Formats: sequence, C-alpha cells, structure tokens
Amino acid sequence: MWINASTAMLGMLALVHILLTETAEANTLERDIERGIARNEFFLVYQPQVQSDGRIMGAEALLRWRHPQLGLVSPGDFIPVAEESGLILPLGSWVLQEACQTLQRWAKLPVMAGLSLSVNVSAKQFLQADFVQQVASAMEQHGVVAARLKLELTESMLVHDMNDIIAKMHSLHALGVGCSLDRSEERRV
Repeated sequence: MWINASTAMLGMLALVHILLTETAEANTLERDIERGIARNEFFLVYQPQVQSDGRIMGAEALLRWRHPQLGLVSPGDFIPVAEESGLILPLGSWVLQEACQTLQRWAKLPVMAGLSLSVNVSAKQFLQADFVQQVASAMEQHGVVAARLKLELTESMLVHDMNDIIAKMHSLHALGVGCSLDRSEERRV
C-alpha cells in the first residue's frame, strides 16, 4: 500500500510539474506576442489562389512571426495562444489593415489590380460589436474596392449567436465584401 501511495504521489507531482511548465511557456509566449506586435515582428505572406485553368485569381494573406530569438514561429504555436489571451484582436486588426494596404498597392499595378485578397478572421474578431465598422473603415482608409477583399470565417464561429453572424454577413455583403467558410482546421489568420 505504501508503494502504491508513493507511486500515485510521484505521478501527481509529475502532472503538476508538466502543467506548470506548459502554463509558464504559454505565459512567456503571450508576453512575446505582445512585444512582437509592438516591435512589428509580424508580417504577411501571400499564397496564390489559382483557378482551374491555372490563372491566379487572388491570394490568401497568411500571418507569420519572425521572433528575434526563436526565428520563424509556426502559426500553430502562436495563434492558439493569441486567441486564448485575446491578443488575436490586435493581431487581426493589424492583418486587416495590412491586407487593405496591400490591396491599395496592388490596385496601382495593372497586372495585379484585379486580384482579390482573402483574410482569415477569428471568431473573437468577427464577434466584436464594431467588426463591420472596422472593415469599412480599413477599406475606406486605403481606398479598397470592396469586391477585392474576402473574409474567411472558421466553422467554429457557427457555435455562436447565428442571428448576429448572419446580420454581420449581410452588412459585409452590403458593403461588397465577400465572406466564405474556411473548413481547414489550421488557423492561419
């Protein structure tokens, strides 16, 4: 009985140690994300979207992070922490602004003027009361043709208030912004 109790106690201590280590790592990453936002360490890469005939019809903006010590950090590592901590809101806002700025630059280049740009939107970002206004403001600020901006929403959003989601989608559609459902499990923002 003494051996069983000792083994159980060691197992509990190991579990507590693992949980504390994971919490400390998440807290460190959260602070690093905050610093990264302030230091402009995040950037977008553009993945072409190709039609069946091989012509490029647009691109998807993918968020990346160049950490000063860790190098490129996988979105699979930092996006869940950003979502959990609420830092996805300033990151998502930055992505939206940067995407609109990119569309503004593309509009000046004849070969790229007709391309659309898709942006992943987190549920927390979409569910903000002023999200539609944020989108409208970013487009207006950068002179973006609304039909060129596409918002990709995750399936996880569908577990929230459907009436609010539908109303926002109608408002975005009225602005001319396209919305689609992103079924991929990997969040790329």
